[in-house]
Amino acid sequence: MFMERQRKIQSQRVSHLKEACDTRHPELKNAPMSTTTEKHMFVNHNIRGIYCFIPKVACSNWKRVMMVLNGYPKDMEDITGPEAHERNGLPLLSSLSNAKKAHVIANYTKFMIVREPFLRILSAFKNKFEMDFDRPTNKVFQRFAKTIMRKYRQKASRSDLSTGRGLKFNEFVSYLTDPAQITKFEVHWQEMYKLCSPCKVNYDYIVKLETIKDDSDFILKSFKVSHLAKFPPADVQKSKPTNSSSKYDTYYRQLSPELINKLWDVYKTDFDLFNYSKPEYLF
Repeated sequence: MFMERQRKIQSQRVSHLKEACDTRHPELKNAPMSTTTEKHMFVNHNIRGIYCFIPKVACSNWKRVMMVLNGYPKDMEDITGPEAHERNGLPLLSSLSNAKKAHVIANYTKFMIVREPFLRILSAFKNKFEMDFDRPTNKVFQRFAKTIMRKYRQKASRSDLSTGRGLKFNEFVSYLTDPAQITKFEVHWQEMYKLCSPCKVNYDYIVKLETIKDDSDFILKSFKVSHLAKFPPADVQKSKPTNSSSKYDTYYRQLSPELINKLWDVYKTDFDLFNYSKPEYLF
């Protein structure tokens, strides 16, 4: 019953994506698959599967799952963040020969994981500019914060510009909606469709963060490896959600209607392709 219900859900998601690509975004369907996508596709030959990862969408834990299924000699709960992101041992599609790329794309089961775009942006902001800001490994985002303050904060102090600490959400969104910046986005807030080319790659499954447990169980059972790995329940996940509906309202309430609408224009393709409702305050 579970598998039948999940197959129906996946069929609806894939059908919606195909219809959106065919009728409203043919330019994405006709474009070649980007090199960015090739660098975001982990290939697991053991399960004949390809996972396109998107930062801030359960990617740490799904990388751990794929590592275990690839024979990594640790239990999931013992795999650290640096191991998952930097030393996972999983081949990327970009590392394969052209002939091998074509073979695995045509014959392996492909899936990606998405989430509501505005929640993903908020999660990236809170994680990189609030929670983890002072970590020594966070220097890239410290530099981003200083650059954003320099351009979008009125009367920024010397301390602001030297540390970047205390970036405001409306300043971050001002940066995201600046036409001069959109082509230079960092992957944590890059549009999801640009990372995984969903109109070019025929994904078999579209997992949603909002239903991540059931979707992940379905994926693992479909690969017939549910006895080898399980997506961790929320109470033991290493990467915990950094936003909630109440925080969502608190942060987005800081934005002017004009700024919210500009943000919608940037991410509306993600909303459409993955069938997320337009936020009520934009109607």
